[in-house]
Amino acid sequence: MTSFTRQTIMYVFTYRKDNVRKTFFLRLILISMLCTAAACGWSSKQKEVLSAFNSATQCFEDEDWDNAVNMVSCSTMDFLDTIALNLAQQGLTEYVSGSDLLSVMYNEYIDFNGNITNVFVQGSKATVTVSSIDYSMLMEDGIWKLELEQLCRNALDKAFKGSYLQFATLGHIQ
Repeated sequence: MTSFTRQTIMYVFTYRKDNVRKTFFLRLILISMLCTAAACGWSSKQKEVLSAFNSATQCFEDEDWDNAVNMVSCSTMDFLDTIALNLAQQGLTEYVSGSDLLSVMYNEYIDFNGNITNVFVQGSKATVTVSSIDYSMLMEDGIWKLELEQLCRNALDKAFKGSYLQFATLGHIQ
């Protein structure tokens, strides 16, 4: 067998082998893309949560605090009202109510910007993931509302760390 024939056979063999690999990987990529496209469709519950989340975040972005207060859970507003009251008792009278603190919390600690990557719904609770940050939502009186209490707690805990105000002294809020 001549060198030319050997090279030709190796080329054909290699071409077929590479072609099979390319075809396999192209099929694998195509299947992956189809699976991803199928998974991107939201269920009706997820769409409902997503719609409520988008409405709420729009109120925050528009600084429409009268409507934003109605878009957060009762426990969040109770928590912020208690914090405002306790701050007033400590001499910080800038915050009359939880709605005053809600605007501060949003401007300082809450960031709804990013891509929504997941919406998980389980009964009357849901989680919306925005660029790796999880936002909780609760169904209250038939309406999905943002549950920001834990996020606010964590932010205030960090903010008061090392200050003369201690988060724990603000009414021993549990």
